[in-house]
Amino acid sequence: MSDPAPGFIASIRFALHRLGVESPSDQEIENHIGPPLEDTLGALLGDDRKESLPEAGRLYRENYSSSGIYECAIYEGIAEALEEICSSAVRIFLATSKPEQFAKKILSHLGLSHYFNGVYGSQFDGGHSDKRDLLRFLSVE
Repeated sequence: MSDPAPGFIASIRFALHRLGVESPSDQEIENHIGPPLEDTLGALLGDDRKESLPEAGRLYRENYSSSGIYECAIYEGIAEALEEICSSAVRIFLATSKPEQFAKKILSHLGLSHYFNGVYGSQFDGGHSDKRDLLRFLSVE
């Protein structure tokens, strides 16, 4: 729906820099878009820096929530596709491994909130960070 790469990359770089860890290339960071944040940070920190994982997550979210969240753009044709889907009286829900609070802010920032009947995502305590767990949870709802 939107390209998260600029904000994701900037926030990863911010966290790694604050921890004194050299950042990999933008492409290597971008390759980690999608999995839960803790998995990505763990892979980028490496085994010898695993103890820094909680602080890396905190730093990432500090940067992401203040600026990275807004560094995204809607993919071409998405707004039109959502408009067409909504005109057919189909209900639309968003399920994401991104924290639910962030997903709602992004939809609002992009002017897309009104297309969705519900938004569901991970929790900051790690709950539903795996999309499979989230979808299982939603199938019971």
